Amino acid sequence: MGTHLIPRDVEGEGRILIIFTVQGLIGTLIGAGIGFLLYNICAMAGAAILGWIFIGVFGLLGFTIGQAKVPDTNAMPLFKKVGGESIWKIIVRFVKFRQTKKIYVNKILETNEVIDTNEE
Repeated sequence: MGTHLIPRDVEGEGRILIIFTVQGLIGTLIGAGIGFLLYNICAMAGAAILGWIFIGVFGLLGFTIGQAKVPDTNAMPLFKKVGGESIWKIIVRFVKFRQTKKIYVNKILETNEVIDTNEE
């Protein structure tokens, strides 16, 4: 058997155990917290098993929102615009937009366009 190199000092999202990132943990805790609130409601109604299912489902949903990225594909125009970004960043941007009703876009000029700075 040959020797295999183990990557060391790898930071960010490129780690081998991507499941153990801080973003995934925070998303899981927020989702499980929402599920725990629903668990309390179900436990008072006598359906504790349904409450445990809510904790698991919302924990997994929170982990997915905190960890996953939108695929970069040209199949849909929406994915083409936000491809490669984290889902939680898109949600934060949407909440900010709903509060201020403003969005800032950087326009990339074509090579043959000229900007006239001497407008009167």
